[in-house]
Amino acid sequence: MELDANTVRDRLDRTLRLRKSTGEIAIVILLGVLGLFAAIYSQLNLPLENPFGAGVGPRLFPQVAGITMVAMSVYLLVLRLWRRRKGTIDDEVVEMNVRDGLRVFVFIVLCAGYMWVFEAIGFGVSTVALLFLLFVTNGFRRYILAAVLAIAFTFGIYLVFTTALGLPLPSPILRDVTTGIL
Repeated sequence: MELDANTVRDRLDRTLRLRKSTGEIAIVILLGVLGLFAAIYSQLNLPLENPFGAGVGPRLFPQVAGITMVAMSVYLLVLRLWRRRKGTIDDEVVEMNVRDGLRVFVFIVLCAGYMWVFEAIGFGVSTVALLFLLFVTNGFRRYILAAVLAIAFTFGIYLVFTTALGLPLPSPILRDVTTGIL
């Protein structure tokens, strides 16, 4: 079966009809699951104290973010149940373009891939690649400018963490290049 380019484009331009409340439930569940994962993962795998002797340990940020996400999820769930009880739930049907849904899916896959390769290839390379791909995925077509922005933003974050906070970021590729292993 051959697919014509116009057929693929027509399929991507279709719209999905969803209830607004369905989207709210999906966000509440996703927020709660991600927050719970961040809190549990950091508790099990990250040290409490900073191995470099400066400030707080690496466990603090993921735990605070995870607990905040779980708290927001519980708050939104209670708010939704309260609205349902009062009969003020908005069951308006919203249309969503399939292309927009695909963009959200690609965003999730890119972020998951970023987390997967972060320690293996390091902060610099993985962050530049993630930012560049996010720019391109969202329709930014000036590729050189996207690359420059991704590099500049990554460098800025690197300076904040290493200089201002005194926390080194993983960079095994850079370390291997500078020590002559590669």
